[in-house]
Amino acid sequence: MLRVYAADSTDIDWMIQLYLAGAKDGHFNVDMSDCRYLDFCRRNFISIVNQKQIIDLNRQAYAMIFEEHDQKIGYAVMSEVQSGIGGNELQLFLVDQKHRNKGYGNKMLLEIIKRVQPVADIYLRCFPASTQMKTLVQKNGFHYSHTNSENAEVFVLRKARAYA
Repeated sequence: MLRVYAADSTDIDWMIQLYLAGAKDGHFNVDMSDCRYLDFCRRNFISIVNQKQIIDLNRQAYAMIFEEHDQKIGYAVMSEVQSGIGGNELQLFLVDQKHRNKGYGNKMLLEIIKRVQPVADIYLRCFPASTQMKTLVQKNGFHYSHTNSENAEVFVLRKARAYA
């Protein structure tokens, strides 16, 4: 059974390590050759974890760590789509390399859906290298919306509506 908790400062180095490995594999649109990027990345993660906000976009954000048997499996970062407007973006979704292809990604995504979909639409972006993620989100009810200017495919899962 997955345990989910809010990330804290002790998780930041691990989160950055997973993020940079994912970026190196083409899952995020970042310039890995720019040495200033690591500092920016660290500041951004510290801001999310400590202040619950991404400073550069002024959107509320939070990070969830997923753990099983006292081992960190992966993490997700959720943020507002637009400050104060509503809707949530699954900005980052990473499974540690040693736990991949064991069903953890699906378990993590289902937990996010359970927590967020009752109150908000969920958006996410998949870059061309993220073929497993595209399959996973479509399997769990997300629908293709459009391709953005970064060549990422945008998917959405609409808020669960109460019907009378």
